[in-house]
This record gives sequence, C-alpha cells and structure tokens, in this order.
Amino acid sequence: MHYVNHGTKPEKLKEYHSQFTQKWVDHYLKGRGGKPVDAHWTKDEIREPLIECFEDNCGYCGTSMGKRPSKSGKMIPIGQVDHFLPKSKCPEFVYYWENYIWSCTDCNKAKGDFYEQEMILYPGCKKDMEALELRNNGKYYLKMEFAKNELLQKRYRATCEKTIMNFGIHPNERKAIKDELEYRLSGIITYGDMIRSDVFNKADSKIQSFIKDKYQKTRSNIKQILNSSHYKKMIQSIINKSCKKNQSYLLF
Repeated sequence: MHYVNHGTKPEKLKEYHSQFTQKWVDHYLKGRGGKPVDAHWTKDEIREPLIECFEDNCGYCGTSMGKRPSKSGKMIPIGQVDHFLPKSKCPEFVYYWENYIWSCTDCNKAKGDFYEQEMILYPGCKKDMEALELRNNGKYYLKMEFAKNELLQKRYRATCEKTIMNFGIHPNERKAIKDELEYRLSGIITYGDMIRSDVFNKADSKIQSFIKDKYQKTRSNIKQILNSSHYKKMIQSIINKSCKKNQSYLLF
C-alpha cells in the first residue's frame, strides 16, 4: 500500500451527493424506506478520474485490473469502487470522493462492510502510508518505530485480515520486481559514477563505449520496469528512495 492523492473531486459528484445521499441515510440510519438502488459512483465520469488517481492499481494490494469487453462490446474497467467507510455503516459518505478506493475484486470482497474503531489503514492518508514499509520478502509491515503503537498495530492487523495486501501471489511478485529494480538501480549508479570519474576520461575508447552501453541498457531496463502495469506506486517509491540517496542520477 502506498499513498494516493485523490486530487480534485469530479463536479458531478456534488450533484449526486445532494440528490441521493439522504435516501441512504434514511434507510441505514433511520430505518426508513427501501434500500437505495442508485450507484452513480460506477459511472465513467466518477470512475475514470478515480482509476487515474490510482493508476488502475488496487489501492490495497497494488495489482492492475485493466478492462474487459461488455456485452455491447464496450471496454469496461475490471476493478471496483470500494467505499472505504462502508455504505451500510456510514451512508453519509456514499458520495464522498475521498471515501472511494479503486480496488480489485478480491480486496473489495475481503473487506466487505468491515467497520470498526480500528479501521484498516487508509491509502488516502499520507501518515498511515508512511507507517508502512516494504520488506525484502515483498510484504508490507509496520515500521519498527511503531512497534508499541497499539492502535496502529490493530489497524495493521485489520488491513492484513481484510485485504489481500500480503497474501496470494502479490508478495512474490513484489519481491521479484523489487529485487530486479534495486539491482538495476545499483548498476546505473555504478556505471554513472564510472562515466563521471577522471579514470573514465583517460580510459581507452573501447572501454568507454562498453561502460556507456552498459549504462544505457541498464537505464532501458529500469524504464521497462517503470512501464509495468502492476505495483506502480511501489515501483515509483523504490526509485524515489534511491534518488534521494543518489541525487546525481535523477534520470527517470
């Protein structure tokens, strides 16, 4: 999981909020009226900006969903709009932009209507996401500095239980990408340092060409990883972290 900035909410959402929210509140909080059937968050005008914010990656596990053809032949998104605060428990937020998380079917199903005081970690909260770290096994854990924070510990456990963030194929896939990316980043730092050294300028032209070729190929490898459809936030986070330590090669 990584921080996602929701950006500016779609204008149409204001209209939907004022028109339809009260029916949800009446049904779930006041026991009046039938269950509302409106689901305007599934419309392209709402869904597409959300997909863009999340780069079509699940806000919980990071997998990419893509699109599939509908019966009419139109390509429609495979992912789902998850209400972080569930409709049945917090209906006042049914048309609230920051309550929407682009989610894969598995995470959305696992989370369901979960609502406790110790809610799962929220991808739209930078502080929540900064409490997590990706370790070498491809799983997310709370940073050691929060080991005695009981509330965060409970929320982290809830996140693990109510999403597939650390289950299935995802840890192994993340580990493979992380290992490959860090290896390539290490290589480009090494080759970049060589090219900028005085020794390089004095080296034989064949050696210079060899090092430059290695540098460009490694750079190309990193760009290929950047173009991966899955785990985009994780990939960018790893690159940003390396760039902070090695300001001389901000090339991506």
